[in-house]
Amino acid sequence: MKRFISIMIAVAAVVILAFTAAADVPQMINYQGRLTDDQGGPVTSTVSMTFTIYDASVGGDSKWTETQSAVTVTDGLFNVRLGSVNPISDTVFNEDNRYLAITVGGDAELTPRTMMVAVPYASRIATVDGASGGNITGSVSIGLNNNNTGLYSFVAGKDCAASDNWSTVGGGFLNQATEESATVSGGSGNSATFPRATVGGGWCNHASGYNATVPGGNQNEASGTNSFAAGRRAKAINDGAFVWGDNTSADFASTGDNQFLVRASGGVGIGLNNPTTALEVNGTIKSRSGGFEFPDGSTQTMASITVPVGSIIAWVKSFPNTPVLQEEYVECNGQTLSDPDSPYNGQTIPNLNGTTGIHRFLRGNLTSGGTGGYLKHEHTVSTLPWPVQSGFTGAAAQVITYTTSNESHLPQYYHVVWIMRIK
Repeated sequence: MKRFISIMIAVAAVVILAFTAAADVPQMINYQGRLTDDQGGPVTSTVSMTFTIYDASVGGDSKWTETQSAVTVTDGLFNVRLGSVNPISDTVFNEDNRYLAITVGGDAELTPRTMMVAVPYASRIATVDGASGGNITGSVSIGLNNNNTGLYSFVAGKDCAASDNWSTVGGGFLNQATEESATVSGGSGNSATFPRATVGGGWCNHASGYNATVPGGNQNEASGTNSFAAGRRAKAINDGAFVWGDNTSADFASTGDNQFLVRASGGVGIGLNNPTTALEVNGTIKSRSGGFEFPDGSTQTMASITVPVGSIIAWVKSFPNTPVLQEEYVECNGQTLSDPDSPYNGQTIPNLNGTTGIHRFLRGNLTSGGTGGYLKHEHTVSTLPWPVQSGFTGAAAQVITYTTSNESHLPQYYHVVWIMRIK
């Protein structure tokens, strides 16, 4: 049966360490792998495998070889100890470059050979007779008190674990990659506990959702599918959530799927590096739909006329559900303004709302500030002189004047409170 085999090489440094340790340390490499046929299906069989270490990638001299004639392969998986038939001498690795060649059954030696170096190394070996298929895989552990039980897995550091297939812990202390293809690159106390979850480093970070990512930082959690958390105590607990937390010592968590959340107590600047508010933009903000919602709950979906500072407008203060007056405005009650942010600071606001019994209408003019008008009016009516009749012998004719009572001349009205924009 033709096979195509690729190899995940165990670490040559393990061999070197074994040979420099005490004499009773076995001079062997524990090697775990997976073998498939030329159709990519897992092999279940007993096969012969020959392993040879050369000093050159082509030709050269054989430094060690052995044939294990009955390697048990179950569902593609096998485990061998290189050196169990022919112990590996400590002189095999007394030079820099060594190359491993493998044959399976009666097939020709696979080429090219794989270079063995003092770090974990993986390489794919070429085809045999142009066929395709088979893979041999290995797992590597470097460090102290580590647990490495997954195929294709790698673990380094101290008290770390890579405990599922294709999982990786690059180093550090008390790090865990416990699911398929999970990765913790380094740091301490970090864990990636769902398939394809990733933690880049930092301290006490956890990625526990499919494809979840924590690049680093402090006590962050990405538990939603395709979620991302970074900074300090950021919690992306919903699917598709992106959460970044500043250095505040408090949790900052998502509350719904597909949110993009930022906690930045120093402000967020876009196009600038010195924001003075929660969000400051050096450029144009554009809304294609939906408009803008304001603190009072109102939404503006189209442009409105800007109200300039100094404008006086009517406000239905007592109308049910009217929000409180925004800080840019004050009532026109004749008070002295105390607001250092206003150009009118220290000046008297016009008295228009009747705080002294005066209720004023507004009247257009070329200048502002003048007052006038009356609340009531009266009329004076004079009679014409009585004509002197022929033969009249009474008193002389008189002019008599009558004055009407005071009456209001106001039309029907609706009360409003006049307010002024002061900044």
